[in-house]
Amino acid sequence: MVSPPECPSRPPYRCADNAHFADYAAQYWHLEAHTRRKRQMTWSRAVRSAAGLTGERSDETVAGAHEGRVVAELTPMGWERVRDLKLALRSLSTLESGGWEALAVLWTVNGVEFLEAPY
Repeated sequence: MVSPPECPSRPPYRCADNAHFADYAAQYWHLEAHTRRKRQMTWSRAVRSAAGLTGERSDETVAGAHEGRVVAELTPMGWERVRDLKLALRSLSTLESGGWEALAVLWTVNGVEFLEAPY
């Protein structure tokens, strides 16, 4: 689904606030409601085989394969700050390269609200 011509540079859901786009917005929301948690793309067996991909692992399987520990929890306001400042990827790379202490510094410097474990 693409944006209507009258709204070319905005994603379809952003057009929903304009009454002129009410029908279009209704179609978009219908599509979104019925495709939630559905696979949007699949690779052919030949491509999967050529790439060496044999079978798929569930999120639970992937998460269970890695041991981890909770070091902190973002508050809802903290998550909004991470999102607004586009710090999600930087947070992950900082954690991987510098550990928890470096991430705590990054978040503190940027005013991200979090709770250190144990809560």
